[in-house]
Amino acid sequence: MSDDDGVTVLTILYGTETGNAEDVAYRIADVAQRHRVPTRIYNLADYDRTELICESHVIFVVSTTGQGEFPVSVRPLWRFLLRQGLPPDILSDLTFTTFGLGDSTYARYCWASHMLHKRLLDLGASEWFENGEADDQHELGIDGGVLPWLDTFVQRLRADLCEPSCVPISPDVLMPPRVHVHVSSDMGKPSIPCLDGAHMATVVRNERVTHQDHFQDVRCIDLALDRATAPSYRAGDVVCLVPENKPEDVEALLQRLGWASVADKMLRLTQNDPHRPWPPAIWHDMQQGSLTLRRLLTVHLDPFSVPRRSFFDLIRHFSPSDHREHEKLVEFLQPGEGTDDMYEYAQRVRRTMAEVLAEFKSVQVPPSYAMELFPLMRARQYSLASDPTTYPDTLQLLVAVVKYKTRIQKPREGIASSWLARLEHGTRIPVRIQPGTLLPPAQSSTPIIAIGPGTGMAPLRSLLRERLSKSVAVVGETLVFAGCRYRAKDCLYAAEWEAWAATPHAHLTWIVAASRDQPHKIYVQDRLREWGARVWDILGPRRGIVYLCGTSGKMPQQVRQAAVDVFCEHGHMSTEQAERYLAKLEAERRWQDAAERDAVAAAGGHLTEVMLPNLFGERNFLSIYLGQIAITISVSLLASWLVAVSLIPMISARLKTPRSSGCAANMCG
Repeated sequence: MSDDDGVTVLTILYGTETGNAEDVAYRIADVAQRHRVPTRIYNLADYDRTELICESHVIFVVSTTGQGEFPVSVRPLWRFLLRQGLPPDILSDLTFTTFGLGDSTYARYCWASHMLHKRLLDLGASEWFENGEADDQHELGIDGGVLPWLDTFVQRLRADLCEPSCVPISPDVLMPPRVHVHVSSDMGKPSIPCLDGAHMATVVRNERVTHQDHFQDVRCIDLALDRATAPSYRAGDVVCLVPENKPEDVEALLQRLGWASVADKMLRLTQNDPHRPWPPAIWHDMQQGSLTLRRLLTVHLDPFSVPRRSFFDLIRHFSPSDHREHEKLVEFLQPGEGTDDMYEYAQRVRRTMAEVLAEFKSVQVPPSYAMELFPLMRARQYSLASDPTTYPDTLQLLVAVVKYKTRIQKPREGIASSWLARLEHGTRIPVRIQPGTLLPPAQSSTPIIAIGPGTGMAPLRSLLRERLSKSVAVVGETLVFAGCRYRAKDCLYAAEWEAWAATPHAHLTWIVAASRDQPHKIYVQDRLREWGARVWDILGPRRGIVYLCGTSGKMPQQVRQAAVDVFCEHGHMSTEQAERYLAKLEAERRWQDAAERDAVAAAGGHLTEVMLPNLFGERNFLSIYLGQIAITISVSLLASWLVAVSLIPMISARLKTPRSSGCAANMCG
């Protein structure tokens, strides 16, 4: 894209889940702007994807989530790029590169950026320069990949987009804030909670459900919806919440920054970057006159998260240049040993931004840079433990309160879980309900295997209570593998599972894996092997479904290995055959992992993500049922090496569904 003077504009588009991709995108934008290249930067959630055909130079910064999926904000663009009938040269005017962020401990490392890169090439776009990757497992974190790539980026930027006479803006020059914060003389008004698309809910229960002498506090929290406006929800849905920081921590930070005297004055924000929209909640508070520095630090910003490199790059400008602390901050930004020192100081020990500011006392940041100093508070998602049949107006959550010590022995609490644990009876909070990733079986007679260590039992309870509470003639067999440490201390919903197991029509068998109740540890994967004959009978001849919830450590991978072992022993398969059979179960949505967040559903391409939802609705029974069939058919068509590598390796040849003429838009992603 060009501006009014015909100058090429660099567009940076990012998709993020945790904020890392956003941070990298703005670091790239800062480099471009310092080289006086006109730059636009968008969250893909706010970008008009139809404009892509008009772009000239674009950098896509995309993280990979779960088991190789796109962030939620990227999925509309991905579905758009998969549309049938797109001309193969529709993006022939586009020059692009991609930068992916991921975790190399996962098999599908940076999968999202790889798929996007290939699809753009398929649609005629040209690669600008080599794509980049950042591995969260690198000894320097994502900086281990970002910094070398930025060096390459600068060279191409100067060669292709910079004017020959361009004099770059020095890194020592402080750039103006993208969002300028003005403190007024008027006092702020009481705030009214707001969350985009949210409904108000009242806390009616908040109690500990683990034994008092157990190390972990797990709480059952009931949120009552207003009956007049209560939205409907489905079993397996999730609740989206925005937590609040502790008042005492916020007060200490206000004192440290010297903002305490104006902490309760109304704020006005000026948008210097037109492509960076405000979160609706901030806009709501400003319109209501309730946006203050205290409110900003309590609800909207996250100063108690681990700082990124950009944080140190900013605060060095607010430390006197002749101060030793300024020298240290500058050292942190130097490639090599300096970057390693910064990573050791902050990331490896999980030191928070507030703690950094407490130690670097010479740093004095004005309120005008508040929005630049700290990242936005992210909403958190919790799987519902309730079912709409039994609790139509109540949302039940199962929350493990996170507490730990860092490597420097500083105590830490999870921001969201500790906030939820503090909520008192009668407190009203905004909540938003979103579709979950677990799909119920089309037939109530379908047998089910449910595997859930710890709080992973929450979505399983939601699905199974819905299934068992319905008045149906036949309910299929259900095996529930519940993981805990001690059966008497932290086996969640034990009384309910025992009651269902004693109900003849439920056909439910409850199997507990209490890892510490005996000298040798026993986990859910061990129980799965013990019950191997029944497991194979359900997943083999009877075509049952597995629901796996909970992502503690290596549990998901170990459960998968246990399933492979079961298929080998009781299904009389080789290891290779067993792995292919497990892949087939995933393709058919008969193995559903809550951590995968729609990975296989996305693999169904245009048919399952665009056509069926548009015709019948995203959660309509017909969409779900046809989607399950469509995925099987689509996967069976992926016989090429490309898709065998990028999606579901080596399964297409084994599927028995008829072959057809190819996948939508020549790309099933």
